Amino acid sequence: MTYKKTLVILLALLLAGMVVAPVVSAGEQSTQSAVYNGQITNVTTSEAAAIAELNVKDLAITVPDFSEWNRSSVHLAKTYFDLNDQPTAYAFEIVVDGKYDGYILISANTGNYPVLEVTKGTIPGTEATAISKSQQAADTIASEDHLTVTDSKPVYLGSLSYYRKYSTTNRSGQKDRDIFMDEHSGTIMKSIQKSANETTPANTAEYKQLQVQKKADIQAQWDKQRLLLSGESAERTALLNSIQATRSSNYVYGVPYFIQDSTYNGCSPMSGAMIVSFWSTHGYSALPSARETLFTQLANEMGTGSSWPLDGSTWPWRIAPGISRVFYTYTSLTPASNDYLPGWSGFVSEINSGRPFELSMRNGGTSVGGSQPYGQHSVAVVGYVSSINNFITIHDTWDASNDRLLQDNSWSNIMATWVRP
Repeated sequence: MTYKKTLVILLALLLAGMVVAPVVSAGEQSTQSAVYNGQITNVTTSEAAAIAELNVKDLAITVPDFSEWNRSSVHLAKTYFDLNDQPTAYAFEIVVDGKYDGYILISANTGNYPVLEVTKGTIPGTEATAISKSQQAADTIASEDHLTVTDSKPVYLGSLSYYRKYSTTNRSGQKDRDIFMDEHSGTIMKSIQKSANETTPANTAEYKQLQVQKKADIQAQWDKQRLLLSGESAERTALLNSIQATRSSNYVYGVPYFIQDSTYNGCSPMSGAMIVSFWSTHGYSALPSARETLFTQLANEMGTGSSWPLDGSTWPWRIAPGISRVFYTYTSLTPASNDYLPGWSGFVSEINSGRPFELSMRNGGTSVGGSQPYGQHSVAVVGYVSSINNFITIHDTWDASNDRLLQDNSWSNIMATWVRP
């Protein structure tokens, strides 16, 4: 992901297919307790394990592709910490018939959603070769300044942000600075500092209201999870009946799978191309349907990449105008609009109305079945799955033939682009 300079924008990001980790200053609180003023309590490993098993089994019931997880067991594999060495998350292996089949990440405190990530991918930072390589790199950096690496800890600072912190001492044996490795990219950095181009809408009423709602959603999720794990009661029975009665999914058929490549590089116009192509076979036959034609026109209209097609980045606020201008060329309609504060009810309403839409994420997590986080990325949303947890069904511009499930709220910011001819 390439960043451009800007002063104020809700999503100050560029939407390409590449992955870049956000950075946070060591002096900042790094967990959700920095955001919310409510009571934050720690979660024990035993409670986290129970939540992990509950949600893995629920996903096995809800999604046929993961039915084998009904035979699974979960095992604590890794505990992540913040910059102050306080636990932030627990990673549990999902084991089916004695073999590793994915992992689920559970929050270590009630300031964040109970389930942070679930996927068939590999737990970040667990591959032996990567661990050895990062240790050697940390030792080299430390020795250049006459320091000694004493120990290390895995660090989780939110969606996408996985690091390993190496502590060092100087020649006098006193604690010196920490060295960090990004466990997704394998990049060593001497420190984690706040990005200079990071902006937030924290001073707006809309953003503050969103945080209030998010806090309430998080609390409701913990209440739900804990009630499901409690002993038999009328309240628990009512909740189980409610989940069973409301467990639902919907899907918009006919959206093609378009992928990025070295020639057609840009996730925002490619996601838009899938949606426009869908409408070309659903009432608007004047629209082109081919990937190459649509991508080229949308990339031009969205201003994708100053050196397109080599760059592949798009300003998010240009996505809806770009789609509308392509629509207008063929139909005289301007049907697209950007929604900077979308929510789950909006996703469900749009899919139930038979309309796929584009979703642009900042710090997007890993999909169920995926192997790497999305980071700053745009996708085409074609469906949803709702049970204990909520998932959107996406065409992610990386896979030419498969849907992906991405858990709701596994991002730090999003923007939806509705297309309503």
